[in-house]
Amino acid sequence: STTQISPVKTQVVSPTASPKVESTAKVVATPTPQASSNTSTPTKTNTTTSEHMINLKLSSGQVISISLEDYVFGVVSSEMPATFNTEALKAQAVAARTYALKKTATTATLSATTSDQVYKTDSQLKTMWGSSYTTYATKVRNAVDSTKGKCITYNGSYIDALYFFTCNGRTEDPI
Repeated sequence: STTQISPVKTQVVSPTASPKVESTAKVVATPTPQASSNTSTPTKTNTTTSEHMINLKLSSGQVISISLEDYVFGVVSSEMPATFNTEALKAQAVAARTYALKKTATTATLSATTSDQVYKTDSQLKTMWGSSYTTYATKVRNAVDSTKGKCITYNGSYIDALYFFTCNGRTEDPI
């Protein structure tokens, strides 16, 4: 069975006007980047049949090539507690996949650190989760698999799927 994810409303905030809904972002099944469009209508893209591969620089400095879905599993396992609700894990999987696809559209190598998205190897996850490894790995893998190939685009381009876990009640402009 296929999991349906509803479109996400986006808001554009102007310093001189109150927020308004400009358009709707689409969650689409595609690891194929699309060219930007000047239209205000979101576009739906096709699913690719080949497995998308990610070049990833581990904290040891070693660069590996892994499948997008294995990468997303390692990121969701690292960026969010496996004890969180399954729907939250699914949302994190879509955000992590979208971030990776946008970043690698320019053939960039991702970093397994907070410079991009934290990624832990299977052996690191076994150490972190201990005797709960099988339970947590199954839960996260099911969440990732249920969203396989899904990412978020707006007007045919990947969104900036930026997120953070803790803000201590404040956020600030990174510039």
